[in-house]
Amino acid sequence: AQRDVAERELLAVRAGRLCQRHRPPPHTHHAVRERRFGRCGAQLGPHGLRANPVAPGLVATEMWGAATGDQAFMDAAAQGNALRLWATPQMIADTILFLLSDAAAFIAGEVIVADGGFVHTGNLVPETAFGRS
Repeated sequence: AQRDVAERELLAVRAGRLCQRHRPPPHTHHAVRERRFGRCGAQLGPHGLRANPVAPGLVATEMWGAATGDQAFMDAAAQGNALRLWATPQMIADTILFLLSDAAAFIAGEVIVADGGFVHTGNLVPETAFGRS
């Protein structure tokens, strides 16, 4: 049953053609502001599909290169979110697993912002994180 749900969710992600007029922009935080996924969720719901993208904030991955080894950079950048920390890849994976679980069966058309409160603080990564003041 869990695999069936996962396959349906992946299909929903690929079903953008059903939501052509409301396709989200590539930056999911912009989609949060526009709420475009709500419309997509409404279109996919009758087909038994749930469209619930995850919009992560700072995630400590190799994408950041050598910066993740610079504790001063990591600390300064984390000041941009309410929790003052970076997510781990496992934290984001756990959010996705929740969305694929039966516990999230009634969630549809929502962008799940997993950013440590970054969106709500209104902060950007502070200039000091890049050695600027």
